[in-house]
Amino acid sequence: MKLSAIADKVLSLIFPERCLFCGDIADDKYICAKCGSEYKRIALPVCSVCGLGRNECRCFSGLLFDRTVAPFYYEGRAREDILKFKYRGRHEYGRYFAHCISLTVNEQYSGICFDAVTSVPAFKNGSEDFFDHAGYLGRAVAKNIKAVFDGGLIEKTNERVKQHTLKFEQRFENVRGLYAGRGNAEYKSVLLIDDISTTGATFSECARVLKASGAEKVYCAAAAFTPHRVF
Repeated sequence: MKLSAIADKVLSLIFPERCLFCGDIADDKYICAKCGSEYKRIALPVCSVCGLGRNECRCFSGLLFDRTVAPFYYEGRAREDILKFKYRGRHEYGRYFAHCISLTVNEQYSGICFDAVTSVPAFKNGSEDFFDHAGYLGRAVAKNIKAVFDGGLIEKTNERVKQHTLKFEQRFENVRGLYAGRGNAEYKSVLLIDDISTTGATFSECARVLKASGAEKVYCAAAAFTPHRVF
């Protein structure tokens, strides 16, 4: 064993990693067993397009991304902690969510080489404490999977009603024409990151502009899917 590895082992015994959520000793680098058990994970096997369990799949032909995946359902503890990450200043929670997204990407997109990772442009609320949560996750995932992050591939052309306030059909209409591509034609395979996906409308519209800019394949990943999504 190398001296650096021995030193790391000794330091981990003296100063063990702490759970980001409760401060107890972490069972892995980010979370303790108790907190981790409170997240509802999406279990394999899943649909090879929408990423949901086979009995939940409601894909339809209008989706423009090639595939989407996520580690968690957006309910219970996962929902609470994602909201704290996005709106209540607990940005460190994003380290865990990015870690779990990365594991899911490595597992379900095994063998795919991404030319770039990018993120869905965040909804700007005009406040001084604006936080680009999707960009945070995108950068962290890119680092974890050793890929290039390019946050300039998509831009928002204007602001509209937030998606979570709308019904299924309205979500697709709300995002139509909302984004513009500033893509790099050399990026043929792109991994697109967001925090939550409910209908797939945002992923689908962003995939459309990425493909219009030269991408051939757009794979998506989120921290969580809304359970029982209607596609």
